[in-house]
Amino acid sequence: MSLLLKQLFFFLLQSEEIYTGAIREVQEETGVDTEFVDVVAFRHAHNVAFQKSDLFFICMLRPLSSAIKIDETEIQAAKWMPLEEFVKQPFIQEDHMFQKIMDICIQRLRKCYCGLTAHNVVSKFDGRQSTLYYNVGEPEDVNCDAA
Repeated sequence: MSLLLKQLFFFLLQSEEIYTGAIREVQEETGVDTEFVDVVAFRHAHNVAFQKSDLFFICMLRPLSSAIKIDETEIQAAKWMPLEEFVKQPFIQEDHMFQKIMDICIQRLRKCYCGLTAHNVVSKFDGRQSTLYYNVGEPEDVNCDAA
């Protein structure tokens, strides 16, 4: 299985949802159109960017196009590569967090793990629509199709 694996560090635009920010950044930086599948994990660290808390989301996106057009002002390289090749890179092998992220992503691809999907909800508290990310509770509702 070949994947475009890209590490994105970006800031969401004001009023932008996690899933739309991930789709936008991949399209802007690689030219690949995608659709959001789910959030497979996230990390919360303190005193990172601007001495604030940092939320780092790992999202699974399904490609809708395959041609890569790199934005050279944003990234150095992007390519489609077999997952096995990506995992063997020193950057992944030498970092415990990224090893764990790859383990989670592999389990997700094998449909042994379901991530958090985006659901539009309205709260009675403020009457506004927002996005709640959660995993389904009923086994018959589970759809872990990543392909």
